[in-house]
Amino acid sequence: MANELKIMLAVSLIGLGGVPAQAATPPTVTAYVAEQPAINQTRFILMFDAPIENLEKDDFEATAGCSIGYLEIQGATAQVELVDCPTGLVILTLKSNSMGLGTLGPIRDLKFELEIDATEPTATFSDIQIEGSGPFTYTTLLRFSETVEFDADKLRFSANASCNTSIVEISGGLRLRASCSYADLSWTLPARSLKDNAGHLGPNRDVRVSVANPAPAPVAPPVSVPVLPPAPMPVLPPAPVLPPVMVPPPIESTAPTESSTVSESVEQATESATLTMEPPIFVSIAPALTPVSLPANAAQLNLLEIIQEEQPQQGKEEAPVAAEAATSASEPKATLETMPVAGGKYAVEQQDNSFGVWLIGLGSLMLICFGLFRRFSGR
Repeated sequence: MANELKIMLAVSLIGLGGVPAQAATPPTVTAYVAEQPAINQTRFILMFDAPIENLEKDDFEATAGCSIGYLEIQGATAQVELVDCPTGLVILTLKSNSMGLGTLGPIRDLKFELEIDATEPTATFSDIQIEGSGPFTYTTLLRFSETVEFDADKLRFSANASCNTSIVEISGGLRLRASCSYADLSWTLPARSLKDNAGHLGPNRDVRVSVANPAPAPVAPPVSVPVLPPAPMPVLPPAPVLPPVMVPPPIESTAPTESSTVSESVEQATESATLTMEPPIFVSIAPALTPVSLPANAAQLNLLEIIQEEQPQQGKEEAPVAAEAATSASEPKATLETMPVAGGKYAVEQQDNSFGVWLIGLGSLMLICFGLFRRFSGR
């Protein structure tokens, strides 16, 4: 375009009859062209009403941040190139009375402006939102930094599952959606796939967004623990039932008389044994006893021997009584006496001589038990 502009200026100058040797008026700019061929490059083309004389780079000023790259002069056309200008309004100023030979010009400062875009287009993804419970809807927004030209086919989508995707244009960008089950997926905008109005390409590197939505680990079924039946309780044999211990009632001591019977003698001997014992003796007499037939003389002899052996001191005093009792027992009696025994009193009917013998045998048994107790008790 600069070459075409130069040609047009040359033709116009020829039509005016050539360039005058000396201008009668101060040189001034009749037109200018400003353009931005690249991000870091801005160009101004100035056209004067006369050939340019004594014009240098110092005769220009530029917006802060810009630098004058070079100055090229051809006839009445000057081309000024600026570099590293920031985005926004760029102003190039030609100082007054800075050029010419005889007459300097221009009369006042001349300003030339250009709105430039000094940045490449960029884009950003929003975080991917997951909705639903399966299949899921994955959504993200792709927003551009400025108005751009973009081919949606250049957008790359990847996933480890089969997904259905869609792209919807919104203000300042695109809405991207994917519908699939559990997956790890991503969208990628390739570098230099965008082009803004100034012709700049961007972004300068790939822009990517991704999300991971893995399937949950399978839940192991609960392990069933067999419930063992309770162990049977051991069956204990019933406790043995002990027979009741019969305790004989205390026997009162009575003085012996001549009319005492054999039963009274036995009661007296039993009472003496009971009074002299420290630990009590429990004697249980069965209610039914089998009478033992013993000769009268043998019973008397055994009774006297036992009494004399076990109770030597008391035997001397009680022997006549026992003998007298034995003599009296030989006489028949028809009286009915009550004998205290364990478990109650039993009536004993003395009818003849054999019943007395039975009583003597019973008394002998009790005396034998008493003698054994004294022997083993140490008394």
